[in-house]
Parts: sequence; structure tokens; C-alpha cells
Amino acid sequence: MAFSLDVANLTAWYLPDDDEMVQQNPARPHMTDKKVSQKQLATLGVLAAEVKQPEAWNEDSNLQEIRKDRGYHAYDSVDCSNLSDDTKVKFFTEHLHVDEEIRLITNGIGYFDIRDPEDKWIRIRIGTGALIILPPGIWHRFCVSEEDGCLQAVRLFTNEPKWTAYPRDGNSLEGIAFNGPSWRGFALGSSAHRSHSVNRRS
Repeated sequence: MAFSLDVANLTAWYLPDDDEMVQQNPARPHMTDKKVSQKQLATLGVLAAEVKQPEAWNEDSNLQEIRKDRGYHAYDSVDCSNLSDDTKVKFFTEHLHVDEEIRLITNGIGYFDIRDPEDKWIRIRIGTGALIILPPGIWHRFCVSEEDGCLQAVRLFTNEPKWTAYPRDGNSLEGIAFNGPSWRGFALGSSAHRSHSVNRRS
């Protein structure tokens, strides 16, 4: 199956234009009627997959296939249930990374907000059993949903992770080398990105 366009515990929508309102209470859903399909997310380089038994994720055949194909040899686990206020602010400050960001939610619900090519915010609700991969260079932010309040996740990476975050504070990105095809390639319709199979659920 590998990647899918029909992951059960992943939905997305455009956030309201009033971002100050969102930032005042980021853990709320702030849902609109402007839905975003998983197919649309894939055009931005955002990939998703489903892990049937997240508590035994290391035995999941589909995830093993993805890890082997993409070289995700290392991992760690994180608990975002009791984050400090400073950490919450850090996670929800708009930023990008030079590497892919790969997360498997093993328990709970979180929100990844990403920018589309027109600089509009898309909110991705990701819950237990869903795996998401954000491409290098995509502006994003993260928070734990108020629906649950707790969240545990597995972070996957190819080797020792580089957690350097480049905040969107007006600084130029000139000279930054992305490890793999960046989001900008997807947004501009580049065909030079890594190939992958994406399937609808049968």
C-alpha cells in the first residue's frame, strides 16, 4: 500500500484569514468549509500513510516498506502532552527545516499548519495511526489539539537529526541547502522530486 490518499485519521482545511485569532487559541480547530483533500496535500509534497496498530508500529509491514524505501534508519519517541509554555510557542512559531519532517502519531491528536503556494494557511489534523511527511523547506508550525490534550509520536529520520529551525522572520534563505527536493519544487510543479507510490484505499 505504501502511501495513501485516504488515510483515516488525517483531514485538512484552510484556516480563517484572521491569523491573529488562530494564534490566540491555536489548539482549537478553527475549521472552515474550505476542505483540502489528501490529493491536494500530495501536490505540495506532503505524504501520508496509515499504521493499523500504532502501539506496535515497528512491526507494521507498510511502515517497514516506507522506512526501507526512504532510508529511515533512525527514530525516537516524543511525548507532547505536558509541554512548557515556551515549547508551545516555539513549536507554533512559523519555521522550516532543511530535512523532511516525519511523524507517526501513536496516541492523541495534533495540528500541523502549512503554507500553500499562495501563502495561505492549511491546517492538517493528524491523529492516532497516521504518518505524515512534510517536505524540506515548507513553512509550518505545530500544536497539540484541545480535543485530546495529550500526544505521543515517533519521529523518523535517515540518520542523526538536525533540528535546526529557520524561523520566518524576514531573513533570506539564500545559501541554505535542503536535504532532498524542497517544497518549492513541488509548488512550482517540478518533476525532479523523489518518486513514490500513492494509492487510494481499496
